[in-house]
Amino acid sequence: MMPITHHEKKPVAERALVARLNRRLAKRAERLMRCSPRSRWFGDLGAYYVVSYEQGTVVARHCLLEELAFEHGVMAPHEVLVQGA
Repeated sequence: MMPITHHEKKPVAERALVARLNRRLAKRAERLMRCSPRSRWFGDLGAYYVVSYEQGTVVARHCLLEELAFEHGVMAPHEVLVQGA
């Protein structure tokens, strides 16, 4: 196996990234949720949205997984999201 150089990005599975985000959001009593494309709420919520357990409301809609991960510090610059892995 070749060592990772500074130019290569390490793949991170979507499931792993969601787990990382939920561990971080849990500290704020929040959770990342996924909405099915077949749901009638998909147009309003998007594929991913964040809910607050304290407020009982949706606090973020149409979240982009990679952007949210970088924003919360759970994804390093040398990592890249691999969809469906």
